[in-house]
Amino acid sequence: MNVILQIHPADNILVALQNLPAGRTVEYNGHSYSLTDPVPAKHKFYMKDFPKDTEIIMYGVLVGRTSVAVKAGSRVSTENSDPTGASDPSGRVRARKPAASVTASHSAGARVTDQGRSVVSTTNIWMPSMSASNVPAVIRNARSPASV
Repeated sequence: MNVILQIHPADNILVALQNLPAGRTVEYNGHSYSLTDPVPAKHKFYMKDFPKDTEIIMYGVLVGRTSVAVKAGSRVSTENSDPTGASDPSGRVRARKPAASVTASHSAGARVTDQGRSVVSTTNIWMPSMSASNVPAVIRNARSPASV
């Protein structure tokens, strides 16, 4: 059974499918990755060493940049990544789709909207710790709450 997953072939980070301790070596698609940090289930880690300002690709889209140099196998975190880095130095956003917004209320739960159209609504949503401005096509094309 795989304990890690690459969601999109262009991704340069992998997702842990279960809690993985620091020091563990995991394999995926013929490559081995030695974890330098514990990586909880559903969290991500870097596939290679990256210098500061490297683009972070998740779901096949740019979701941020490394804020410091990172080592392969280190956990993606707010200490080593910057979701606002999903723009070039001029400040222009380089996402491949328009920005989405996330709203939440106690009674309605969380709702992701894309240009005012509701695309996902749930009372228990897990969102990537990166930028909601790059909601992937998978979520954008999810069935609307009315069709569930």
